[in-house]
Amino acid sequence: MADLLSPVSSRTRRPPRRPAPGNAGDADTRRPLVLGAALAGIASPAVALLLLWAIGLVGWFAADGGSHGTTRSVLRLATDTWLLAHGADLAVKGAVVTATPLGLTLLCGWLTYRAGRWAGATSAPEELRGVGMATVVVAGVYGVVALLAAVLASAPSASPSIAGSFLGGSLLAAVAGGAGLLRGSGRAGELRRRVPVALLAVLHGAATVVLAMAALGALLVAVALVFRGPAAIGVLEALDADLAGGLMMLLLLAGIAPNLSLLADGYLLGPGFAVGTGTVVSPQDVVTGPVPSVPVLAALPENGWTPGWVMAVLAVPVLVGAVAGFLTARTHPTHRWADGAWRALGAGALGSLLLAVAASAAGGAIGPGRMADIGVAFLGTFLAALLAIAPAAALGGLLGTWWVRRRDLPEAEHPVQVVRDVELTVPVPVPVPVVPTARRHSAKPEEPEHDLSTEDTVAVRVDQLREDVRGSTARRLRRWLGDEDA
Repeated sequence: MADLLSPVSSRTRRPPRRPAPGNAGDADTRRPLVLGAALAGIASPAVALLLLWAIGLVGWFAADGGSHGTTRSVLRLATDTWLLAHGADLAVKGAVVTATPLGLTLLCGWLTYRAGRWAGATSAPEELRGVGMATVVVAGVYGVVALLAAVLASAPSASPSIAGSFLGGSLLAAVAGGAGLLRGSGRAGELRRRVPVALLAVLHGAATVVLAMAALGALLVAVALVFRGPAAIGVLEALDADLAGGLMMLLLLAGIAPNLSLLADGYLLGPGFAVGTGTVVSPQDVVTGPVPSVPVLAALPENGWTPGWVMAVLAVPVLVGAVAGFLTARTHPTHRWADGAWRALGAGALGSLLLAVAASAAGGAIGPGRMADIGVAFLGTFLAALLAIAPAAALGGLLGTWWVRRRDLPEAEHPVQVVRDVELTVPVPVPVPVVPTARRHSAKPEEPEHDLSTEDTVAVRVDQLREDVRGSTARRLRRWLGDEDA
């Protein structure tokens, strides 16, 4: 989606290089785009599953030399983890695991995007409608692969959701694979030109809000780990993990790092988040209970009322909204105050909604009892984000519009597409020179030419006539006298 959300400018941009019309025969030799999309829908999950299977087998043998469990159980556990990354629920001995490791989800999305881009770049060119059909194909094939994986990984001890696997896989492939197909086929610019400039500004500003809040949430987690470092080290020592166990914990931390940053956004917005039933971690109050022995959870603050200065973190979403509104007006310039304010306000509202959805997806149940309630409350998080971000974004949009008017920047518009000259091979008729036939001359002797440019025309003609008469008379006289040469 990076191409679709990039700022609009008035500069002229060249379209992606496509096959020339005169070389259409070269494009026909490549595979159809729908076939390439089907291959991408198979290759992307296959690569992800092979990677997880390899990590699982290496970790299993490194832990106890494979003395506990079987190879099939390790492969099944890796497959269940892959399905959890697509939003599928996992029923385990009476409990339901609904938490999604968003780090693994991002990895699967990146692999699918790359596969879709490869399919679009190496397949025969298609119109925008053909790219849409290829997106449906890659989503369907990916969903079928996820469904088959859920069926094969089902066991009495752990059973993934069949419907959730298909729907989650199809949704991820439609978003990531569709973006890759658009980019690889060179149709991203065409789709972007069909979207109104105002809507592009709103989408760009909303993406800025979500990415900025996620980055600040990750920064908050890192700062908390620094201040609570001794407690985290104590948890790690209590686990008595060896090198292999430490590496597996690092991989686990990478898989849930986006979850931690989005849960920290709930803290920055005010409502906070829960780490178990009846718990809350917020800037106003902290109430926690027993938590799993994971070193990163040692970064949680201690129970009780928080210091007054902690409330300053509530200004972070306001600043994010103002900066996002200013950037929206700056990257999509307009001289009208109302347009600048409404675009920034829409970006703030949409960004608040997307942020609340992402923070809600970061939570879920990880076990029975108290561990069935982890995450943020969607409605409370959305309202808090809307009240903090949207008004600040509108003010930032007005400030950005003032900045644009002060510098007299041109208003944003879709770039003008420049069509490159295409050399066409057209047969051009070559004129055939016509050679005139030689005239037949009579036996009459050629008369000498006279240059009449500097003489009197009448006098010359009379003298010439006189000489002709004399010559004719002399030839007749010689012929009468019997002279043969005459």
